[in-house]
Amino acid sequence: MRLALVALLLPLPALADDIPLRADVVAATVYLAGADTVRRAEAEVPAAGEHRLLVPLADAPVQPLARTSMPVPSFELPRATLEGAELLGAALLDDAGLDLEALDTPAQGEARRALRAAEEVVRETRAAVERARGALAGAAIRTRWLDTLAGGGEGTLRPPADPAALGPALGALAAASGDAAADRVAAAAAVEAAERALEEAEAREAEARRALERLRPLAEGTPVLAISLVADAAGPVRLTLDGRTDAARWQPRYEARLDTGAEAVRLDRRAELRQDTGEIWRDVALRLSTEDPFARAEPTPPMPDPARARPPAPPPVAEARAMPEAMDAPLEMDVAALGTARAMAPEVVFEGATVRLEYPRPVTVRPGAPLTLALGTVELPAETELRAVPRRDATAFLVAEARNAGAEPIPSGPAVLVRDGARVGETFLAALAPGAEVELGFGAVETVRLRWLPLARGEGDAGVFRRSDTLRERLAFEVENTGAAAREVLALHALPFSEQEDVGVEVDARPAPDLRDWRDLRGVAGWRMALAPGETRRVEIAVEIDWPEGQELHWRP
Repeated sequence: MRLALVALLLPLPALADDIPLRADVVAATVYLAGADTVRRAEAEVPAAGEHRLLVPLADAPVQPLARTSMPVPSFELPRATLEGAELLGAALLDDAGLDLEALDTPAQGEARRALRAAEEVVRETRAAVERARGALAGAAIRTRWLDTLAGGGEGTLRPPADPAALGPALGALAAASGDAAADRVAAAAAVEAAERALEEAEAREAEARRALERLRPLAEGTPVLAISLVADAAGPVRLTLDGRTDAARWQPRYEARLDTGAEAVRLDRRAELRQDTGEIWRDVALRLSTEDPFARAEPTPPMPDPARARPPAPPPVAEARAMPEAMDAPLEMDVAALGTARAMAPEVVFEGATVRLEYPRPVTVRPGAPLTLALGTVELPAETELRAVPRRDATAFLVAEARNAGAEPIPSGPAVLVRDGARVGETFLAALAPGAEVELGFGAVETVRLRWLPLARGEGDAGVFRRSDTLRERLAFEVENTGAAAREVLALHALPFSEQEDVGVEVDARPAPDLRDWRDLRGVAGWRMALAPGETRRVEIAVEIDWPEGQELHWRP
């Protein structure tokens, strides 16, 4: 008996309590795809023992992971950290029986109270409409009854036996009919006023509902994260949840501005941010990163590559039907264009080029609504030139060769091109490491006109001589400055060349080009021209190509 009494005096573990807790996102690192979020909250544990924190998660899947065989898009339970208690485990519940309204923010609670007040006004106004319609119906009945009394037939008011009483009777009937008609008019006006009041009340109710929805309160069916803990004593417990979602992203956007004659391109930087988690990120500490947390973390495994010998395959059996004539024709290839395409499509890889941008003030991001943030302006030192390609274009174009002179990389993204305040086009800006260069086109210069002249057609000359193994052709182009100011232009043309010993190519350009193999593009020649207002420069090119007899020449001037 004494032992039993001592046992009763010892402290016993408290029964488990469920503690509802709201943990909003307070910080987010948003990547080009996906985001890491941080939630924080504090709760009061009522006693020592085991308890559960019940935290609604609006960005969790509707069904718990353990109960569905459907694929869930990249969701994982947040990593929980506790201060003031020991963490036992966590589970995602689809129905924890929480009163979610009790977890409203102050703004949500005020909006919900405003909605309920608007709903009460609608109910009262609907009742007033019904009362007014009832009064109108009663006035209509009175009017019809009095009309029946005065109209003859069964139920008609009989004249009094005393002729002297006829006047007062008629007067009473007229007065009653007048009062009934007035009541009916007043009742109809009351119905109309009540219905207008109902329309206004319903409009206010709809606006109150939209105002609450804009605040994104926790919706019925929101999954709940149940965090089990054990506490040594009553007191505060601080919770941190580190989560990851693929329902957020950001993209750099730029506006590249060039003023004619300037020695720099001004790059206005912006970030377009979007999240579709279903909840509002209110006043979060925001970081933008170009890291890829979802990237593959391991190399592709090498596979065995044996060499085997097999008997030669039998020759294909010729089909009876003839192939279309177009498929029998030889495929013409532009060798110069192929070389240019290879040179202009390099693979750009930056090591250690990750960019992280800490936004200087808290940001609120609403789900489904893109948010654009200004990230400041950088100056890219630049040199400009007028570049002309007469074989392809009708005008010269202004081109800026800019350099990232800063210490931080510039992420890739779409860019709007602006010259002298006018929008001239769009491009995609490749990622720029510190010291890297980029070429940006800033539109056509209409006062520098280009003409391509196949001399066989343009001057009545034979121009082209061709036999089975020799081709001779004469070409020309002109660059004209139609403006009022002098212009310096670089004219470019791809001259033919040969990569085969038995194909001979001779080119005579007059005047001779100032540049050969421009930008390491074989055969591309350049002529630097200083054009006075109204001046035209002309370049003539003679080409002779020899190739083995019986073979075909693949070249296009």
